[in-house]
Amino acid sequence: MDAQANRERLYERFSMTIATLNAHCPAIECPACANFIRRSLAATPGVQAVAVNFAGKSVSVRYDADIASESALRDRLTQAGYPPE
Repeated sequence: MDAQANRERLYERFSMTIATLNAHCPAIECPACANFIRRSLAATPGVQAVAVNFAGKSVSVRYDADIASESALRDRLTQAGYPPE
């Protein structure tokens, strides 16, 4: 395989379509809720980073859109007991 073919293979392997989900979840009431949400979403394939603000009742998730989808992340939040608005 030549150098150009190797570069193309590496690019395909490591290229990602990064997306961000920002959601308001009114059921978040305490730091324990935030920690549970963070762990639950972080275990989802494709998720790169999770930030939860329990005071603002908000969740921000950075994810690889080629692996995860916004609807799957919203479903995960709902199943965890924190449905997003």
